[in-house]
Amino acid sequence: MFENVVDRLRESNNGKLPFEDLFGKIYDRINRVFEERRMVSDILFMVTYMNSLAIARASRPEIFAATAERKEYAPARAIRKVEFFVKRWGYSYVQSLSIVAERTDNDVLRTLLNRFANSMESGVPDEDFLDGEISSSMEIFRNNQDSGFELLKKWGDAYIAMLLSAVVIAVTIMISVAIYSPGEVKETLSITYWIIILISLFGIGTMFQTVPTDERVYKSEEWLSKEQGMIARMEKIVLPVTVAAWLLTWAAGVQAGVIFMLVGIMLAPLGILAYIDNKNVIARDEEFPNFIRGVGSIMGGKGGTMSQALAEIDKKSMVNLSPHMLSVFSKLNLGLNEELSWRKFVGECGSNFIYKYLNIFRDTVNMGGDSKKIGTVVADSMLEQVLMRKKREMISMGFIVLLVPMHAAMAGIFIALYQILVTLSRAITEVMGTFDAASAALSESTASPLGGMGGGSLGIFVDFPEAIVGAYVVNILIIICISNVIVAKLAVGGDRSVAYPFAALMLFITGVLFMVIPPVIEVFFSMEGLVSTGGGVL
Repeated sequence: MFENVVDRLRESNNGKLPFEDLFGKIYDRINRVFEERRMVSDILFMVTYMNSLAIARASRPEIFAATAERKEYAPARAIRKVEFFVKRWGYSYVQSLSIVAERTDNDVLRTLLNRFANSMESGVPDEDFLDGEISSSMEIFRNNQDSGFELLKKWGDAYIAMLLSAVVIAVTIMISVAIYSPGEVKETLSITYWIIILISLFGIGTMFQTVPTDERVYKSEEWLSKEQGMIARMEKIVLPVTVAAWLLTWAAGVQAGVIFMLVGIMLAPLGILAYIDNKNVIARDEEFPNFIRGVGSIMGGKGGTMSQALAEIDKKSMVNLSPHMLSVFSKLNLGLNEELSWRKFVGECGSNFIYKYLNIFRDTVNMGGDSKKIGTVVADSMLEQVLMRKKREMISMGFIVLLVPMHAAMAGIFIALYQILVTLSRAITEVMGTFDAASAALSESTASPLGGMGGGSLGIFVDFPEAIVGAYVVNILIIICISNVIVAKLAVGGDRSVAYPFAALMLFITGVLFMVIPPVIEVFFSMEGLVSTGGGVL
């Protein structure tokens, strides 16, 4: 049905869908942005692969052809262009590398291509160049990560300061509405929405551009880790049910605090699974360098296969990888398809690093490369990335430890001030009613000063728009929650599911504050004393 509609649209628009070119350009632009973020880390992957191919005595055309097929590496796009110029237009590799380098926007990739061209022109063997280049790529990766972590520290503090300033502005406008009661309250409050949104977008955009990416999770189309599989299945149920519950409770007029807590509790199972999966992936990645180094050493020393190396490697020191190692070992011993067995191993590990580095090792060893040397190269490259990830984890947790209490503080202050204004408005309105009645009773006999007092200083909190300002408080806190969740995910890195624990935590905290603060305010900011004083005067 839909295919026929698409075909008819193409026929009526010269073979194209409406706005196909525009959406295609937008899609390509978005892909380029994400590729640019992971370019430095992918260059390390690519150089490790090319170096391993050189160790396997692959020829120059074989190195470039094999690398061009690796679409999971962002810089492989440039290698495909080099292959195009060489095979379609008959250029030399030196000329092709120079041409592609001139048209490359990324400074790190452009420098790599120019260095490779100069090395070829000087007659340096590819293996010698790539041996030195892998050290340079590690150093570039390390410096890029360090600079990103420093920016994370600075922009993390700046983001919290900016958001706190925005909350101060929101509180000031809310108090102004209570004091001056402008005619167009909604228009006055809408100014704050734009301020909060713009500051949040600026903070999110800055963090996105400056904080290094860390794609930890690999999701195979065939196999997933236990936690990733549970998340994928639960998302299809939990997310629609959560949205439906939010809409129903909102339409039924349920208290905002209950809705916040309900949504947070419903997202909690996904958050717990995402936290466990992220922790397990990190633990497997930390053990994999020793695993691949050991497998390479055993294969190189005894000349055996990977299956034989798995039988001899020390599994006790690899607690997190051991179950997956035993699983693939049993499959290989039963004579099952080796390629499928390793693909299942990679999928069940769920690690992006294991996916890329294991493929590098297996491909180049199968080409006849020295397994010991290749295992060392692969292990060293991955160890560099694992160590930088641990450093990121330490810095990002420092930011999260600051962000969560600050979120609670901002939400608590906002809710408390709103509740204080509501309490004062109700009490003063009641007192004003008493003053007006007394003034009316005494107006015939004597002039009462109470009317002047009611119309002066006490009248400023009368007619406070509770419903409008209450919705304003809820909307502002929703914007802040969304912004803080996105920033926390960017700081920590990893799969998109990492956002679930932060969303559950911040929504639940906000809901608890909505439930706890109003009764406390009612106790400590009651105007019973003021009302009693007014009655005594009368």
